[in-house]
Amino acid sequence: MADRLSARKQAQSRVVMFRQGLLTSLLNPKMAIFILALFSQFLKPEAGSIVIQVMIFASV
Repeated sequence: MADRLSARKQAQSRVVMFRQGLLTSLLNPKMAIFILALFSQFLKPEAGSIVIQVMIFASV
């Protein structure tokens, strides 16, 4: 019983840590500036949707 409770607490702790790390990364202004500076060199408006191009670059 105690092992199951401990495992549940550990799993919740991992979820909390992941959520906190994801939120920190998404709200980091340095990362957004870096991505805009890097991707803007390779985006071509005549090639189609900018949003689709950004998603393709982000997935690679």
